[in-house]
Amino acid sequence: MRDVYLGGVGLACALGDDLDAALASLRAGGVRPVPVAVSAQAQWPVYQLSASDGGWDERVRRRARAVVAQADRAGGAVSRDAPLFVASSSLDIGHMEHEKDDRRLGGDLLDFAEIVAGALAWRGPVFTVSTACTSALNAILAASDLLRGGGAEEALVLGAEPDNRFTVAGFGAMQLLSPDGARPFGAGRDGLVLGEAFAALQLRTR
Repeated sequence: MRDVYLGGVGLACALGDDLDAALASLRAGGVRPVPVAVSAQAQWPVYQLSASDGGWDERVRRRARAVVAQADRAGGAVSRDAPLFVASSSLDIGHMEHEKDDRRLGGDLLDFAEIVAGALAWRGPVFTVSTACTSALNAILAASDLLRGGGAEEALVLGAEPDNRFTVAGFGAMQLLSPDGARPFGAGRDGLVLGEAFAALQLRTR
């Protein structure tokens, strides 16, 4: 069994478009969530990424390229022939909402990973990991197991939770969302607040 090491990282979230900006925003008190309407009768606060031009698919491609470029600069580029693990709980639901205007959950589970891999011009094997809230963690564990077992020398894990109303509506229906804002560990906390984010993590055996 080989040791696995952390290489570069990349991040884009509501706090900032890279890790340094996100940490600075967090130290300054963070940002306020934006109300998102999931129906004519209901809306919930959501932490959204900074605005960018283009449709849903193009925004996903742009964010994926940006966080991978950050990771490449920090840790040296991972070969595009290496395994790519795409982790997401929502996958291409936003594509169905925004691009197709289709609320049915159709399509193949690999569709979203193909959007991401195409944006990165990825040549290696691509894996989809979608296990609800544990998607990114399970992708890291799967990639680590592959590297430890000698299946590859490096891998890239990309976690992505892009804009979609379906996830917000689902958490709202379970009465898990705060109507106002997140107050972690606060005595008056009344639920969580969802948010968009993209993150890239390099794993290596050398």
